[in-house]
Amino acid sequence: MSASKIAPTIEVTVEYQNERAWKYEGYPAFSKWIATSDDLMLFRRFEHLNARVLLGLQARLIGKEKELLALDDEAKNKPDDDPESRSDIIQHDPFKRRRKHMEEMQRALKEYSLLLEPLEIRSYD
Repeated sequence: MSASKIAPTIEVTVEYQNERAWKYEGYPAFSKWIATSDDLMLFRRFEHLNARVLLGLQARLIGKEKELLALDDEAKNKPDDDPESRSDIIQHDPFKRRRKHMEEMQRALKEYSLLLEPLEIRSYD
């Protein structure tokens, strides 16, 4: 290590620490102080950012819903003896693409619901 990269040894006194509270206290001390009272637990909800993310997820889910309906139509048009023509099995759907699509939608719906829940927003269908 070069000499320019070695920090000089400094006596770390209380006064030194107080002058550099940003280094020695900062968020660890601030968060500890905030946690002392419910009245201090004030946080931004980032409502406009949540709304934007939810709108994006909603649009994504609308697209996935349309894709699912198209997969259902595809299954209906398959020959009767094709196992993928069945729409009465959900747990182990023989139509692999539809099953995979449902798994993707499940993850997206979970994410959407988790973001929506704390906002106490009324939803509609």
